[in-house]
Amino acid sequence: MTNTKQQKGFSLIELLVVVAIIGVLAAVGTLGYNSYVSNTKSKVAESNLSSTASALVVSLTGLATNMTVTDELIAGTPPISANSTCEEIAIRIVQNLPKSFSKNPFGAPNRIAAYGNAMTHAPVGGLTLKDDIVIDPGAIIVSCADPGATLDNSAAFSLYQCTCDQAPCAFDTYPQEGVASSDLCPWPPPTTTAVSDPYSPTLP
Repeated sequence: MTNTKQQKGFSLIELLVVVAIIGVLAAVGTLGYNSYVSNTKSKVAESNLSSTASALVVSLTGLATNMTVTDELIAGTPPISANSTCEEIAIRIVQNLPKSFSKNPFGAPNRIAAYGNAMTHAPVGGLTLKDDIVIDPGAIIVSCADPGATLDNSAAFSLYQCTCDQAPCAFDTYPQEGVASSDLCPWPPPTTTAVSDPYSPTLP
């Protein structure tokens, strides 16, 4: 007589419980990973903005004191000087930022930088975004409180930059001069020149 061993398998209920547990663990892991990725993108966007702000302080200080400034942020032809308007400086910065940052931290098709004053217009009732304008998450928005002001008139000159780290992006509803009253970018006044594309701006 041979001995036989009975193998006990899993019941359908047990298998369903295991599958359910695996599904819950996978969902929790996915949520955790997505949160980690989102936070990382936001941190990179903030870091890019901070680096730009620091470089901008050096550039503008040099220009205001009539020093020769040759850094990458404002390099180009014609050269930027203390007589340049805020708009000219802002556009040059937007043109040069893709040389400093190879891509938007939120990935394509989001762009790297934009000229904020070319994003708005002022119909009756206040500032609004132009109809075809979308603010890309992670893009550095460079704007002027007065696009026509120059460094020579320091009281009127105010150049500021901000970034949005979550979609949909919008400008602040209650802007203060050069400072956002929340985490959103302040509303920039519209440019008075024919700058059509804020992401690839050129002076007419």
